[in-house]
Amino acid sequence: MRIPLSESLYFSLFSVSVWKGSNLVDGFWQFFYQRTSARTPGRRRPQRRDRRSVHKTPTTAKQPRVERGKPRHTGGHHRTFPCVTGSHTDSCETLKTVLTAAWRGAGCPEHDSTRLGPCACCATRGPLAPIRSVISKTFTGYQGWADPSGPGLCAACAWGYSNPALRSATHVITRDPAALQQLARHELGVRLLAGALNPDVAVVVPLRPGRKHLLPTAVWGRVTVDNVHLPWRVEDTTRLRIVAELRSLGFGTRMLTNPAPAFPVMSSLPPAQRLHVLQIWDQLRVWRTPDNPWLPLALHVTTPTKETL
Repeated sequence: MRIPLSESLYFSLFSVSVWKGSNLVDGFWQFFYQRTSARTPGRRRPQRRDRRSVHKTPTTAKQPRVERGKPRHTGGHHRTFPCVTGSHTDSCETLKTVLTAAWRGAGCPEHDSTRLGPCACCATRGPLAPIRSVISKTFTGYQGWADPSGPGLCAACAWGYSNPALRSATHVITRDPAALQQLARHELGVRLLAGALNPDVAVVVPLRPGRKHLLPTAVWGRVTVDNVHLPWRVEDTTRLRIVAELRSLGFGTRMLTNPAPAFPVMSSLPPAQRLHVLQIWDQLRVWRTPDNPWLPLALHVTTPTKETL
């Protein structure tokens, strides 16, 4: 089959144009590549600056140097923990000095120590006894401790938390000279009736014997009962004397907590004493308020051996 001359001519021209066109494209890309590769590496196309980022801190800012083993503080407030470095604050100093005075007054009894370090309770450095050898796992009175997760307790704190007599009997501690004295119930009554409490004396009265550790939290010039440190003033001595007088007339513990005197006891008294009882009964109204700790202390101190309820 013969192809006409016109068609063969068109086919040849089309082939030549396609071949030249591909060469032109290749030549263009080669020229563009040479121009771009010939640019200087340091010269770059300037980028548009965002005005919103003018005042932003660059992410490559130099961070403050932190020494190994020390916390990083870049400004602002940071937490501080009192009494963790061995320097006592006012609260921990008061807590420690009362217990230390009692410990010295008892002859500085030692406890089995296994290591050295800061005390978990008072932060005093020295020989430490394991915490679990002093207190049980059910103990929850960690309020006021310097570091409840510390390595152990010093000799004074270990003695204060491990001696069962300190939780069951009344004790009086003096600062100078350091002394510890155990008192019976009536002896404490005589001591409190003598007047206001001396600032260098601390009294510990467990109203519920064996329940709480009171001596480690005792405060100078206060009577420490369950969870409370009571100041003892002259007016408290007057009210305690009234409670003791009403006791001698036959009023029992439950009767003294009532707002009015019991009729069976009043009917057995002479008329002059009845009027006197009515006059002094209202003076205890301040102590009869709900959850007032002074009246339970006064009733505890003045309770006779055989009581009439």
